[in-house]
Amino acid sequence: MRLMVDHRRRVQALMGDAMPRLGSSPGFKAMKWLKPVFAGDTLTYTTTIADKRVSQSRPGWGLAFHRNTARNQKGEMVFMFDGCVFWER
Repeated sequence: MRLMVDHRRRVQALMGDAMPRLGSSPGFKAMKWLKPVFAGDTLTYTTTIADKRVSQSRPGWGLAFHRNTARNQKGEMVFMFDGCVFWER
């Protein structure tokens, strides 16, 4: 998590713009460990925004739906889940 926060701050500094605030996550779906992960493995984590919509319950906020995957050093997909997060509009 710390690496994700640090990366987000680096991107924000490079862009020179304020990035939108993120809110809470309503949760995850379809979380799967596809292969074992061992101590010493190097994982690469990718997030792809799949859809978005305006929040009906929180004015000024939207929901971003995302697919998350992790690949090991061999390029094999080892982990995946679908998630959702509130995103300031």
